[in-house]
Amino acid sequence: MKKTMLVAAATGLLLSACASHDVRVSKFDSHNPNVYVEDDKYIVVDQEPIYIRKDDKKTVIIWQLPKGSPYSFPADGIVITLPDGEFNCNLEADQQRFRCKFENSKPGRYKYTIRVIGGTGPIKPLDPYIVND
Repeated sequence: MKKTMLVAAATGLLLSACASHDVRVSKFDSHNPNVYVEDDKYIVVDQEPIYIRKDDKKTVIIWQLPKGSPYSFPADGIVITLPDGEFNCNLEADQQRFRCKFENSKPGRYKYTIRVIGGTGPIKPLDPYIVND
């Protein structure tokens, strides 16, 4: 009996906490993923995978490091594996933005590698996906 009352009380507290908590769903911009470096060695992207709608034709994706960041993209900062003519990518002049024009004419999952340089040591590349299927 005591166990049942304890579970009921705990459930009530949990439900009231959930009801009073303001949950906001953030919407990521699949055309502008943000790139961060954690602990001077790990790359983090604010969306993984990047989803592009099938009907979004000839789109541009721009990966952005934080303004004033000590990190930058090298010339091979974004490399799409087996791009099959779907991607045309280039590093922008400030080296903190990398732009890829995506034809989006073939559905699939496109693996890509992100490389970032700077900081005090080697930064491990990240291999996420762009998906449009």
